[in-house]
Amino acid sequence: SLAVGHQYTSLGTQPILCSSIPGLVPKQLRFCRNYVEIMPSVAEGVKIGIQECQHQFRGRRWNCTTINDNLAIFGPVLDK
Repeated sequence: SLAVGHQYTSLGTQPILCSSIPGLVPKQLRFCRNYVEIMPSVAEGVKIGIQECQHQFRGRRWNCTTINDNLAIFGPVLDK
């Protein structure tokens, strides 16, 4: 469901606040706010992309690692 300023959507029972996603630059934040209803799909796509990249480059020095080797690059807000 959408709420004030189109900044919230629902992922299960947890609301998503675009401004609480770490590391977004202003253009990405605007995108999130304008298209908040698709952000759960964006987060899922990012997660799948990182997993596939890490699988393809496993055993190599650069293997698509993320900060803290954590797939939750959107932070706990979109982590499910």
